[in-house]
Amino acid sequence: MGWGVTAELPVNEAMQTVGVLVRQIIVAALLLLALLIFISVLVARKITKPLRQLQVAVEQVGDGKFDVVLPRIGNDEVSELTIAFKFMIKGLQELERLKDEFVFIATHELRTPVTAIRGYTEMLQDAAGALPAQLKNFVSELSKVGARLAHLINDLLEVARSQAGRLKIDTTPQNLVGLINGVLAEVTPLISEKNHIITFVPSLGNIMVMADESKLKEIITNLVSNAIKYTSTGGRIIVEIESRVADVVTTVRDNGIGMAAADQAKLFQRFYRVESSDTKGIEGTGLGLFIVRQLVEHMGGKIWVASAKGQGSAFSFSLPKA
Repeated sequence: MGWGVTAELPVNEAMQTVGVLVRQIIVAALLLLALLIFISVLVARKITKPLRQLQVAVEQVGDGKFDVVLPRIGNDEVSELTIAFKFMIKGLQELERLKDEFVFIATHELRTPVTAIRGYTEMLQDAAGALPAQLKNFVSELSKVGARLAHLINDLLEVARSQAGRLKIDTTPQNLVGLINGVLAEVTPLISEKNHIITFVPSLGNIMVMADESKLKEIITNLVSNAIKYTSTGGRIIVEIESRVADVVTTVRDNGIGMAAADQAKLFQRFYRVESSDTKGIEGTGLGLFIVRQLVEHMGGKIWVASAKGQGSAFSFSLPKA
């Protein structure tokens, strides 16, 4: 209509109204930003959680463990990846089962001819007086090779039994001190050969643990033999027992070549051996410590190692008190 209205207002009063409005806008913007961040975090977690689960599952499968936790199946791409991963695990489990079955059958069948070979070798050794000197050396070497082969077959059979769930463990109260003394008496020739100093100071009285006698003896023998093998001539080996509230810890300590942290993480896996200039010429299959771990765990205990390269190693295992 060609009219206009002019309103006069003091500057302070006008700016006060503007300030209130600005503060309200800032508060609303901050609340909106916080809400957006919260929603973003929720969405990111929803997406990354199954991916993290898959990552952990991949690492476990890489270590030979197939009993893994997988993300829930939905309608997204991660679910498709999970389904494919499940199929892969089933295939690997079947291959693992077939491999263990083959190893079990093969090693079981090999025991008979190897036993026959060792028997005939012992007969030849008994008749060594009638053999030429060169043949005596051949028979001696054949006997050593036969013993190593028999040891390897027994190790493979033990592994196959464990993997197939056929490992027989009969736990009864066992005198740990007496078993350790018996093992140390048996390995005395090896200790003398390398001029080692071995120390075992048992506590007063007997310490009883729940274990299978033959399996416990195998565990102690393996750990002490390893300490002897991987400790240079004139080294020191200490066997210790620590009685705790619910269990007993046995430690075999040496001042041998030791090992790096990366090797310690894989030490109890099948066929794993530390490869270095220090271990060249030391015989082994990489099965001993794997079998020891299986035996300890089947008897309700745990095994672990503490080591530093060039400073020695300490292998410890626990067993329930009797």
